[in-house]
Amino acid sequence: MHTKVGEHYVVRPCMHLGALIKMEKKLRPLEILADKSNTACICPKTDCEWHGKCKDCTALHRYHATIPSCLEIEIRNKKGISVGHINAVFKNKSSEQTGG
Repeated sequence: MHTKVGEHYVVRPCMHLGALIKMEKKLRPLEILADKSNTACICPKTDCEWHGKCKDCTALHRYHATIPSCLEIEIRNKKGISVGHINAVFKNKSSEQTGG
């Protein structure tokens, strides 16, 4: 399908464009995660016991169907999206899954 040569991939002529696009999308997340500035905790609640433990924090917020503070900042920066609306959607989905 493809062969890595240095920092580039050589694509066989029979490879379809769709497959090439999928391959590029798979490479991109690994590059993002390799950069420590992308994985550092950006939560403003530095006194929280979960600060810096993003995986655990996210799991707890998913369980309680709420948005972590670090994501609230990002959501507020997006036009037309409110944190209250997203929390309501999460709570609705959570109650549907539990039958409540």
